[in-house]
Amino acid sequence: MPPSITLPFGSPVRAELIYMYDGRVLPEGLVSTLVHPPLTVWVVRDGRVDVSFSGRFPAVRGEEGEALFLPSTPRTHRIREGTKLLSARFELRSASGPVYGSGVHPFVATEEVTSLVEAGEALERRSRALFGTCARNNTYPRDRVDLSSSESLASLLSWSGAFTAWMREVVDRMARAGWRRETHEDLHPVVSRSLDLMKEEGWAGRYKGEDLADAAGMSLTHFKRLFRRETGLPFKQWMDRERLRGVTRRLETEDVPLKTLAHEFGFSTPSHFSAWFKSQTGVTPLSYRGSVAGVGI
Repeated sequence: MPPSITLPFGSPVRAELIYMYDGRVLPEGLVSTLVHPPLTVWVVRDGRVDVSFSGRFPAVRGEEGEALFLPSTPRTHRIREGTKLLSARFELRSASGPVYGSGVHPFVATEEVTSLVEAGEALERRSRALFGTCARNNTYPRDRVDLSSSESLASLLSWSGAFTAWMREVVDRMARAGWRRETHEDLHPVVSRSLDLMKEEGWAGRYKGEDLADAAGMSLTHFKRLFRRETGLPFKQWMDRERLRGVTRRLETEDVPLKTLAHEFGFSTPSHFSAWFKSQTGVTPLSYRGSVAGVGI
């Protein structure tokens, strides 16, 4: 089970903690480019971090005592040698996709970070104790917690309280910075069922709009119009975004053969998969893996 909680943002929203880290980055510093990073918060304990973005966002810099809030957008970060970070990577998702969809921009919080640090320290300690760590790729094991044990259940409840406190601090600062939540209170049953079906079957089901439209008993044109109205994105764009999100995370954290990834994400051949990935990112899957493997923070 992933380390997550459900938040009552109108319709339920799942907050999933991908990893939390508190310590010094590699002694020699770090430069890395991420294509589809999750939402990230870095509190700079010591040192300096510079982040640039491909797109409309200007670069940002975080120094000692400041917190960087980085949305899920392609970025290159340069971390000065000896820098110490309190780092958290997580996702906020509704049924149709990421929650924060407008007014989102990178920003640096320079004041009132004490409560954020305290909440982060408490969450990092509980996360490490409950889920352990994976030194190679910095992700949490999915099967660490045994819910049949009353002790583990109590620990999980304690962790959930710490995660809730952390998210309260994070969401409050996002709101003050102008980030706006975009959730769909009640998805149309056709769209909701289509999303559920894709989750149940996985990307290997190779669903296309035609398949889901047929299952719903409607024309492809009507289905695509309905899907766009409900999710805010054309069907193919939504598919590419969600598929790329899953693929990049696997490439960043696991040494999985490309043939396996191609099958899992619905591609007929590894060459088809590689061509699609390059069209989305500008680099091949192997090049991307080589540039980000073991980054972790």
